[in-house]
Amino acid sequence: QGRYTFTITPSTVSYSGSNKVNAGTYTLTPAAISTTANYSTNYLTTYPVIYQAGSIVVTPLALNLAAPIVSKVYDGATAISNVNISSSGAGTSILQGDRVAVTASGSFTSKNAGSNLAYSLNSIQITGLDAGNYRASTSVISGNDGSIARAQLLVNGLSADNKVYDTT
Repeated sequence: QGRYTFTITPSTVSYSGSNKVNAGTYTLTPAAISTTANYSTNYLTTYPVIYQAGSIVVTPLALNLAAPIVSKVYDGATAISNVNISSSGAGTSILQGDRVAVTASGSFTSKNAGSNLAYSLNSIQITGLDAGNYRASTSVISGNDGSIARAQLLVNGLSADNKVYDTT
């Protein structure tokens, strides 16, 4: 019983681009403990105060990933690749200043051109210098607003013989 002041010093700390502590485990070491004056104690203050180091775990932030507008030009396949994904919501989005990009790949349910197509993105990747501070809140992003634009038809190799005009 009594009142004490002390300093807690974490082990080597690294910071993100937004100047926040990076995700990871840090050892905390209390030091410089002293009794605060004018508070009573139930023991002799000449005895040493024993303290023990501990640790703190800073976990990666779970990103609330928003379904993007997914579109491509018809290529005969259902594959979708390297779609940029955004995050939104207070406390669930990338912190300003952090260097992070979120992309995903997946597939449409149909290879045919059209709009309002169903798709599923399941290969979510978080990259960048601060990527270790984030994790996806879901492993699959789905939507029904995808589109595959019709491919341009290009005809090559046509030729015609010259002919003299003769009304036929």
